[in-house]
Amino acid sequence: MKEWFLAVRPQTLIISIAPILLSQVEVYQAICEAGQGNFSWTIAWLALACAVALQVSVNLANDYFDYLAGVDGELRQGPARVDGKGGIALEQVKWARSEER
Repeated sequence: MKEWFLAVRPQTLIISIAPILLSQVEVYQAICEAGQGNFSWTIAWLALACAVALQVSVNLANDYFDYLAGVDGELRQGPARVDGKGGIALEQVKWARSEER
Protein backbone atom coordinates (compact mmCIF):
# COMPACT_ATOMS: atom_id res chain seq x y z
CA MET A 1 0.00 0.00 0.00
CA LYS A 2 2.84 2.38 0.79
CA GLU A 3 4.22 2.05 -2.74
CA TRP A 4 0.81 2.83 -4.24
CA PHE A 5 0.37 5.82 -1.95
CA LEU A 6 3.72 7.20 -3.11
CA ALA A 7 2.99 6.32 -6.76
CA VAL A 8 -0.13 8.50 -6.89
CA ARG A 9 2.00 11.43 -5.67
CA PRO A 10 -0.39 12.85 -3.06
CA GLN A 11 1.55 16.13 -2.97
CA THR A 12 0.29 16.86 -6.50
CA LEU A 13 -3.38 16.38 -5.66
CA ILE A 14 -3.74 20.01 -4.58
CA ILE A 15 -3.28 20.86 -8.27
CA SER A 16 -6.64 19.25 -8.99
CA ILE A 17 -8.40 20.06 -5.71
CA ALA A 18 -7.76 23.81 -5.52
CA PRO A 19 -9.53 24.95 -8.71
CA ILE A 20 -12.55 22.74 -8.01
CA LEU A 21 -12.93 24.05 -4.46
CA LEU A 22 -12.47 27.65 -5.60
CA SER A 23 -15.07 27.31 -8.34
CA GLN A 24 -17.53 25.60 -5.99
CA VAL A 25 -17.19 28.43 -3.46
CA GLU A 26 -17.87 30.95 -6.24
CA VAL A 27 -20.93 29.02 -7.43
CA TYR A 28 -22.25 28.68 -3.87
CA GLN A 29 -21.86 32.42 -3.24
CA ALA A 30 -23.53 33.30 -6.53
CA ILE A 31 -26.50 31.06 -5.76
CA CYS A 32 -26.84 32.47 -2.24
CA GLU A 33 -26.67 36.08 -3.45
CA ALA A 34 -29.17 35.53 -6.24
CA GLY A 35 -31.51 33.55 -4.02
CA GLN A 36 -32.37 31.34 -6.95
CA GLY A 37 -31.79 27.62 -7.34
CA ASN A 38 -30.10 25.18 -5.03
CA PHE A 39 -26.45 24.35 -4.66
CA SER A 40 -25.88 20.67 -5.43
CA TRP A 41 -23.51 19.11 -2.93
CA THR A 42 -23.68 15.87 -4.92
CA ILE A 43 -22.34 17.56 -8.03
CA ALA A 44 -19.71 19.37 -5.98
CA TRP A 45 -18.42 16.12 -4.46
CA LEU A 46 -18.55 14.31 -7.81
CA ALA A 47 -16.55 17.09 -9.47
CA LEU A 48 -13.94 16.91 -6.71
CA ALA A 49 -13.74 13.10 -6.91
CA CYS A 50 -13.42 13.23 -10.70
CA ALA A 51 -10.63 15.81 -10.54
CA VAL A 52 -8.67 13.75 -8.01
CA ALA A 53 -9.18 10.54 -10.01
CA LEU A 54 -7.94 12.24 -13.17
CA GLN A 55 -4.84 13.58 -11.40
CA VAL A 56 -4.03 10.14 -9.97
CA SER A 57 -4.49 8.55 -13.41
CA VAL A 58 -2.21 11.10 -15.03
CA ASN A 59 0.45 10.54 -12.38
CA LEU A 60 0.38 6.77 -12.88
CA ALA A 61 0.37 7.06 -16.67
CA ASN A 62 3.27 9.51 -16.55
CA ASP A 63 5.39 7.14 -14.45
CA TYR A 64 4.47 4.18 -16.65
CA PHE A 65 5.28 5.82 -19.96
CA ASP A 66 8.39 7.58 -18.65
CA TYR A 67 9.74 4.20 -17.57
CA LEU A 68 8.92 2.58 -20.92
CA ALA A 69 10.60 5.45 -22.78
CA GLY A 70 13.65 5.28 -20.53
CA VAL A 71 13.22 8.86 -19.36
CA ASP A 72 13.67 8.02 -15.67
CA GLY A 73 17.16 6.56 -15.69
CA GLU A 74 19.56 5.85 -12.86
CA LEU A 75 20.73 9.48 -12.75
CA ARG A 76 17.22 10.76 -12.06
CA GLN A 77 16.92 12.88 -8.92
CA GLY A 78 13.88 13.22 -6.69
CA PRO A 79 11.40 10.80 -5.20
CA ALA A 80 11.25 7.22 -6.45
CA ARG A 81 8.95 6.55 -9.37
CA VAL A 82 7.14 3.44 -10.46
CA ASP A 83 9.48 1.21 -12.37
CA GLY A 84 10.01 -2.43 -13.17
CA LYS A 85 12.42 -2.82 -10.25
CA GLY A 86 10.27 -1.20 -7.56
CA GLY A 87 7.57 -2.47 -5.29
CA ILE A 88 4.89 -2.12 -7.97
CA ALA A 89 5.09 -4.18 -11.16
CA LEU A 90 4.48 -2.31 -14.42
CA GLU A 91 1.61 -4.68 -15.21
CA GLN A 92 -0.14 -3.55 -12.02
CA VAL A 93 0.28 0.11 -12.95
CA LYS A 94 -1.00 -0.59 -16.44
CA TRP A 95 -4.04 -2.33 -14.97
CA ALA A 96 -4.67 0.48 -12.45
CA ARG A 97 -4.79 3.15 -15.12
CA SER A 98 -6.72 0.98 -17.58
CA GLU A 99 -10.32 1.77 -18.44
CA GLU A 100 -10.94 -1.83 -19.54
CA ARG A 101 -11.13 -3.45 -16.10
